[in-house]
Amino acid sequence: MPPRKKKKLPLFVWSLFFILPIVGAVLSSLYWTRNVPKMNQPSDYQLEHETLKMLIEATCLEIGLKRQYIELEEREAKINLPKRAEERFFSTLKRKAESLKGVQYEVLKGEKTLIILRSGKNSFKVTLLPFRGPKVSLIVDDLGEDLNLALHFMALGEPLTFSILPLRRHSQEIALKASRRGFEVLLHIPMEPKAYPLNDPGKEALMLSMGKEEIRQKVRLFIKAMPHVQGANNHMGSQFMEDPEMVRVVLETLWEEGLFFLDSLTTPNSAAEAEALKLGLPFYKRDVFLDNAKTTEEFLKAWEELIKIAKRKGQAIGICHPYRSTLMGLKTVLNRSETPQLFPLSWLLPSNLVF
Repeated sequence: MPPRKKKKLPLFVWSLFFILPIVGAVLSSLYWTRNVPKMNQPSDYQLEHETLKMLIEATCLEIGLKRQYIELEEREAKINLPKRAEERFFSTLKRKAESLKGVQYEVLKGEKTLIILRSGKNSFKVTLLPFRGPKVSLIVDDLGEDLNLALHFMALGEPLTFSILPLRRHSQEIALKASRRGFEVLLHIPMEPKAYPLNDPGKEALMLSMGKEEIRQKVRLFIKAMPHVQGANNHMGSQFMEDPEMVRVVLETLWEEGLFFLDSLTTPNSAAEAEALKLGLPFYKRDVFLDNAKTTEEFLKAWEELIKIAKRKGQAIGICHPYRSTLMGLKTVLNRSETPQLFPLSWLLPSNLVF
């Protein structure tokens, strides 16, 4: 008998061999997806409030306010903040809020300033309370030559104010780095001291032998070279600062540029305060030089004097310099729990309002 021919399976049968495993895998996946217990996840309600809370905390930390002055709860925060710092707080909060989708805020000013943050149906209340403790501002003078040492002072993580000499090797770079990290930057204007040239203020200093227009142009040149400055103070200048007419030229130029002035008080006969009052220029004056002796021990003694002044007047202004001994002294006092909150200089009341 001739061999029987094998029957070919229909095409649809072959198709089942491929389709059935795929269908089985899909059904199995659906089954396990529906029946595997879900991990506990925070609800949208919790996530939204947590985001708003983090927004407030990040704003405070960026402007240099220590955590101990921030009271955070689930739906509200209370922040102890100097009145003069409110605008900085608002602008920082606005920038951060605008970077988050769907976050809006409203400011209600009264006896206490209230800020209402909203995200969808959720809201978060912030109350700004007057800062009651002593306020200290610390200015690091004479920066511009040593970039590495300037970075060490920035790394302390405290809201120091950096005063930078113009037209030095690293002046612009230090000013830019400090500004980008949220530090306040001053222009440290070199001026003629007594016993010149034995005491040398350095290149491009303002001298009494110069004409008023030359003085004005130099100050503008300094400001143009460091566009990140918010104010200025004098470097040396014990001779220059006693001349009311020359001081007025400098302060007028600062006033035109929207800057304030800190008198380093290198002479007790400074004309700066009287001229600043005539112009209506925001004016500050130094309370203590912290490191004249250039030793850590002397820095610590001067620091105690600064704190006594802050407790008596409510605020105090200290000037130090980029010495390694000063850096060590600062690390010591900043690790003390009783050390007052440091603030940028412009957060303090102008000196003519402090008695």
